Amino acid sequence: MLSPAHYLFKTAEKFSYKMHTFIWLDFIIGSLVLSFTIWSGLFLKEWKQKTFDSNR
Repeated sequence: MLSPAHYLFKTAEKFSYKMHTFIWLDFIIGSLVLSFTIWSGLFLKEWKQKTFDSNR
């Protein structure tokens, strides 16, 4: 998630196109995983109802 922080510090060498791609892909995929985790915990309540109903 903090991959774009690479751009805050001066680098010894210029980033290649491949390095830019990996930095931004890491940020995008990390954001998607974090968003899905938060969404699942806050809004997806199906598993709680199924677990509760099966215990009856």
